[in-house]
Amino acid sequence: MGDSQLGGGTCVVAHKTSSADCAFGPFRFDVAERRLLRGGEEIDLPPKAFDALALLVARAGQLVAKDEFVAVLWPRSVVSDASLSKIVWQVRRALDDDGERYIQTVPKQGYRFVAAVESRRAAPNAPRAEAPASPIVDARVPAMPRSPARRIAFALVAILMLGLLCAYAVWPRRDAAVLATAGAQTAGAAAGGLVVMPFRLDVDAAADRAFADSLTDDLIAVLARLDGLRVIAPASAGGTGAGDEDPGALARRLDVRYALIGALRRDGEALHAQLRLTEVATGGVLWSRSFDRAAADAFVLRREIVEAVSQALALTLSPSLQAELRRSEDPVLYRRYLEARHWLRYDVVDWHRAVAAFQALVADAPGYARAHAGLAMALTQPSYVDAESARTMRIAALAEAQTALKLDADLAEPYAVIADDKCRNAQWEPCIALTERAIELAPADTTLRLWHVRRLTTLGYLTRALDEVRTAYRFDPLSVEVNFMLGHALDTLGRHDEAATYFAAVPFKRQAGIWFNAVWRGDAAAARAATPEDARWQASYTAVLDAVQDATKWPAARAAIARSETDGQHANWTRVLDPEPDIAGDIAMLEVIWRHGQSSMSSMLWNEELANHRRDAAFADYVARSRFVDYWRVHGWPDRCRGEETAVRCD
Repeated sequence: MGDSQLGGGTCVVAHKTSSADCAFGPFRFDVAERRLLRGGEEIDLPPKAFDALALLVARAGQLVAKDEFVAVLWPRSVVSDASLSKIVWQVRRALDDDGERYIQTVPKQGYRFVAAVESRRAAPNAPRAEAPASPIVDARVPAMPRSPARRIAFALVAILMLGLLCAYAVWPRRDAAVLATAGAQTAGAAAGGLVVMPFRLDVDAAADRAFADSLTDDLIAVLARLDGLRVIAPASAGGTGAGDEDPGALARRLDVRYALIGALRRDGEALHAQLRLTEVATGGVLWSRSFDRAAADAFVLRREIVEAVSQALALTLSPSLQAELRRSEDPVLYRRYLEARHWLRYDVVDWHRAVAAFQALVADAPGYARAHAGLAMALTQPSYVDAESARTMRIAALAEAQTALKLDADLAEPYAVIADDKCRNAQWEPCIALTERAIELAPADTTLRLWHVRRLTTLGYLTRALDEVRTAYRFDPLSVEVNFMLGHALDTLGRHDEAATYFAAVPFKRQAGIWFNAVWRGDAAAARAATPEDARWQASYTAVLDAVQDATKWPAARAAIARSETDGQHANWTRVLDPEPDIAGDIAMLEVIWRHGQSSMSSMLWNEELANHRRDAAFADYVARSRFVDYWRVHGWPDRCRGEETAVRCD
């Protein structure tokens, strides 16, 4: 994302320019020196959070619209409301503002600074402090590193920005279309996207294939962090047939303009890579280059490829990404990390192999951050083991994630794993903030994006969830998981016919989602075709479908549902269709599902068809004990709910 435009300036009190040094409550806020102090003690505030606070203080007492924040904090990007929510949460945390003493949320519009602001005279020629590091999201999670890019940008624009805050009172509103156009213009030659094709191998040995595929995935992850470049995610890139597909067909399927096509060959201790960057619609070659490195030195090869692609597409590597690419790393450990991660590439059926490989790597190199991060992710992935094993694995995953962050705060996986723990415990502020941090570090990782989608739908933010899953689809249009979640998000919003077009790309292993979609659409034939083959569920799904068509058969359907749940561990989702539902029981069932992280189906409570569930007193109890309401009051009400004087109403 682009660097903030706010470098220094003035505090504005009662719409009049005073000095760049102000006070409110116990805080002193020095915009010019970029310092926030409380009782003489400096408080860490991330650069964008500092700039957001500067904007709020400058407009004290006035509503600052969301698009005004976006125009200042992300002038070259189009971002979601969730990104702004995270920044405001960081400001609230720094101010210990848990009751809108300083910042008032105006739902769906923006924020207002409500505390009295007193101007002070700034000391002349005061030395400028560096931008502070990001705060610790949790006491066990290390602070995010300072951004050299922000410090450099601040130094370059500080003089021009001194008067910027004075102009905020008349800052024009910019709509999303204008911002989208601006973002598109900065994309330059990279507009249209890039797919990194799977490497060809001279000899397709299993070990070499694991290494080559994982190197491809890692290249995708790094290239996706180039500002202005959309890179197709590994699942869809891997579905391209290692470069065998017709370029024109590839362009249509993935909506890309460029392809990076390469071949790897091992020759003893040497590794040879031949790559070319092509424009897929025409087949034109933008550049072609050979890379020769020691077989173990994949890390250097990765850096050279990323630098070559960025130069060819006239994209700039951020200072932080340059530093990451040029830091030293044991090439043997890196290769072992890639090979271990291969077992989590597209599915989690081989998660036990990934766990074993990462455990061996941790044992051999306990100070290697990637090993701990990979093990944390592998232990978090499986949701189909028994409940006790899953709980034990999650505890171990959390410990590994915390270790990884202590060693390297720039890895995405630890943030995602810690977020998973927060979400299961209904700690929504850190849950969402940490998830968004993980996505910021790995924008092409659609697994992390889909986790975010599940969390947003659990909270009832259906439109935001749909926007997020559409972004995932842009990165990964061939992914079964992405297509399923896009269909599911549309189903939740009541757009069942549209959802069916995405479920069509999903094999029958997702039968429950397809079955419910067919029922919502009133297509009995399609529902019967999607009836689960598992003997545990088959009879009950058939009986419920019969009862949906003939209400006199509901007694038999209820009995079939009860028989399917006799083990006490598995709930039958079809019970929500009962015209005489046990609403409290249904809600408890779906609450258990999201707390265990077992299925996206927990969001069914937000379906249009379950409006009566949401109007029941049991639902009000549910959103209160799940702490949804606390999050909503700060970040805005979800699509189907609204706050009343002392209660919440959902329909």
